[in-house]
Amino acid sequence: MTQPQMTIRIAPEPRRRQAGFSLITAVVLVLMVTIVGLSAMSTSRTQMQASGNAQYQVAALHEADRGVATGETWLRDGTNSKNGGFTTRNANTTPALFPKDFLSTNSLSPLTWTWADTNSVSLNSGVSRYLVEQVAASVMPVGESQRGLVDPEGNTDCKNVNVFRVTARGTSVAGASRTVQTVFSVDACS
Repeated sequence: MTQPQMTIRIAPEPRRRQAGFSLITAVVLVLMVTIVGLSAMSTSRTQMQASGNAQYQVAALHEADRGVATGETWLRDGTNSKNGGFTTRNANTTPALFPKDFLSTNSLSPLTWTWADTNSVSLNSGVSRYLVEQVAASVMPVGESQRGLVDPEGNTDCKNVNVFRVTARGTSVAGASRTVQTVFSVDACS
């Protein structure tokens, strides 16, 4: 009896067929990780720049606040609130003082003009600048304030105030600038 012949087939090795697929998968994964890494770096750089810009804006705001505080302190001291610069504009002797309606009548705006020694007081080498504009002279406040103001000597007879607008601009080292305006009143009787 003859034995049936067996044919033996040898299948190709599975590893060789998979070797190409593994290589392609590894390359795709490396590309994806690279793209994610580059995206993270770009986002990080943008956030750092935004953070730096915000710091410069805050520094400029602090300088503007310093200018406002200095202007208000100047108004409060002595008789500065009665300075002749609030009656007649004199750019040579009192460049930072503006009479009532002077700016609006002359179409000037501290928010858009070029700040200089001819129109403002410089603090800290020009990093802060301020100006003072009279808004109203010897007016009676409305509301609770009518109950009687106390002047520096303790008199309550005076009920009138002089009202001023203090405008200040601050600039940071990177050139960012901020402008702040406050309305400030001073006893008109003392």
